[in-house]
Amino acid sequence: MIRKDGGLVEVSWDEAVRFAADKLNDAKLKTIVSGRLPNEDLFNLKKLSEAAGGSISLYSSMGGGDVAVKFGLTEGSNLADLGAGDVILVAGSDLEEEAPLYWLRVNQAAKRGATVISLNARKTKLDWSAKYVLQVKYGEVVDTILKLKGATDDEAIYAAAKAIEAADNLVVFYGADGMGLLESDNLAKACAALLQKHGKTGQPNNGLVAAWPEANTQGAYELGIKAENDLETLLDADVLHLAGVDLPEADLADKFVIVQDTALTETGKKADVVFPAAATQERDGSFTNAERRVQRFYPALPAKGEAM
Repeated sequence: MIRKDGGLVEVSWDEAVRFAADKLNDAKLKTIVSGRLPNEDLFNLKKLSEAAGGSISLYSSMGGGDVAVKFGLTEGSNLADLGAGDVILVAGSDLEEEAPLYWLRVNQAAKRGATVISLNARKTKLDWSAKYVLQVKYGEVVDTILKLKGATDDEAIYAAAKAIEAADNLVVFYGADGMGLLESDNLAKACAALLQKHGKTGQPNNGLVAAWPEANTQGAYELGIKAENDLETLLDADVLHLAGVDLPEADLADKFVIVQDTALTETGKKADVVFPAAATQERDGSFTNAERRVQRFYPALPAKGEAM
């Protein structure tokens, strides 16, 4: 669909593509993507942005992905191998709500004898299987991670630190509970520093795992697409291409807006060009999970119409 006479009207793919392409010739392009998009879409959108002399950003409330790429789990890692002598630290995340599969796997590791440390600002179901529960105030999670690295007068933190020091393997999960982009980024860096202090990087079954809010946020970071959520920075362009992103609160009055999504969003209703997209059930592709494994998916049913 393209905007004509104040409204969106259906046109052919060729006409919509030409209409959008004409605006890219002499304009500054900013592509904004979400972690819902498969690796293939992210790769192509990045190449398009670079070819047009523009930039691309991931719209996300959680940071630290570049840290997770550098200090994440390596090839040969398997959470099912964790057990007695190993330590799993979960910081700033309610895994049962945010990443239930990992919550199950951490609980299974605890049953095999792994020591689980829960560091959060509220009670979580993981506390039931954790040997050490460090409940702190919001805003204190990062500081507590730093205390786990060095001397502290807090007996509970000291005991957890000694367990980490004695660990055969150390896996750290981090999230963004009660945090924004900047604080979660600082948390990832603090967790990475803890792993480095104990030499638990670059080897199987040791490293950082992010509890991402969307399925392929890790994939975006692996492709070098970094997160932003400041609207002023995100919208600093003449032409905006929003793929899988809805920004209903944004002022787009002076922008040429291209939206690509599986449904007509509030932003799409205000856009100049709207392209349909196939849902993951209607196509094939791949995601990169938080363990940095690439997972292939296949269509469950054929796409209807002309969706990309």
